[in-house]
Amino acid sequence: MLIKKEKCNEITIMLNSFALSIIINAQYIAYIANVYFGFSGGLVTMLYILALALVLFSTFFNDFKLTYNVSKTSLLLVGYTLIAFVFSFLATSGDNTLDYFTDFIATGIITLAIVQATNDCEYILRFNMAFSVLFCFQPSTYVSAALMNISYDRASMFASYILVPVILSGLYHFLFYRKTKPLYIILYLASLFTFIRTFSILGRGPLLSILVGVVMAVLVKNKEKWGTSSTRLKFFIIVLVIGILLVVSNIQAILIALNSILQNQGIQIAAITKSINLLSSEGSVGLLNNRNDRWSWALSMFSESPLFGNGIGSYADMYGTWPHNIVLQLLVEVGVIGAFPLLFAMFHIIYNIIFKDMEYDDLIIVAFLCGISIPRLMLSSYLWHHPEFWLFMYFGLISINRSRCNVATTNRDGGCNEYRNTNLT
Repeated sequence: MLIKKEKCNEITIMLNSFALSIIINAQYIAYIANVYFGFSGGLVTMLYILALALVLFSTFFNDFKLTYNVSKTSLLLVGYTLIAFVFSFLATSGDNTLDYFTDFIATGIITLAIVQATNDCEYILRFNMAFSVLFCFQPSTYVSAALMNISYDRASMFASYILVPVILSGLYHFLFYRKTKPLYIILYLASLFTFIRTFSILGRGPLLSILVGVVMAVLVKNKEKWGTSSTRLKFFIIVLVIGILLVVSNIQAILIALNSILQNQGIQIAAITKSINLLSSEGSVGLLNNRNDRWSWALSMFSESPLFGNGIGSYADMYGTWPHNIVLQLLVEVGVIGAFPLLFAMFHIIYNIIFKDMEYDDLIIVAFLCGISIPRLMLSSYLWHHPEFWLFMYFGLISINRSRCNVATTNRDGGCNEYRNTNLT
């Protein structure tokens, strides 16, 4: 091959990283295509296929060998989930089980095939930032299409959430890989402009996701300055408890005061306006916007079959929606026995981000994926539909395994051989 081997490796990693960025932003790209050009139907599926094709094409630059990160725990996670679907097909007869399984084929299995290929965190964030330029071409068109027909300007939750990755990518790249070349400055500004242009119309969930992403970035950035794990834990718990108590006990007063200050400056924030309206309403909607009802329904279904659950898709079959909480959804669908491994893995990854040593690039990408996935699944959507969650799980498990391998190598002059080459010819 005429291209130098080092350059070939870089191209391979770049293409694999671009494939992951396409997966993360597939719904955003499809929405842009629909709003700007009228394209609709099947584009998300085509983007998943394109991402997988890019990974296979990248082998051309590596003598048709696919270098990938072996993660037995990720494979076990997928196998475990597929078994849960098999039992769900036997236990339920609703259409939602099949719909969720189809979603998981794309968001869980295709993403696993792509994430195994060697990639680079900096490239992923860079490509994510580049997608923010699509918004900047016609921001008013995007905003107009996203606004809901209500008394104040607020974008739909879908149009709001799909902007979170491109917004947070700009912040993460600036904090951890800051570069001063004109191209990067343009990308930083594009990401920042996307946030500023949509800040006043974003829903509370997307704003919470951005806030969590910012907090995770600050934790990662200052992790080495914290000292011992016990010190970090005490500091984290104290700040968290005090902050929650202060906010919860004064939530309505805080929101009203903040809204008054902003309105005096001619600024209206949709998330604040909606919260005040819900708090002030005489009905039963409340600040949780009927989520408490969905949670009550979930707890009721869970009590009927607490150990093994009611089958994946059973909640949607019963109520036509989802519990708006990943923990409750898993408990309802697969019970305590089925949910425990998945929830343990999820919280174990979050614990490792905050309290354990991980490779720097791994720490950055896992923290980023945590910010764009976990808050949304705790309050809004469902896990079978979102590749960000499965990428968070896979990257987290691979990173934890890699850290353990590094420790084993240091302590025993051996350890794990994480990388394998598969000849595709």
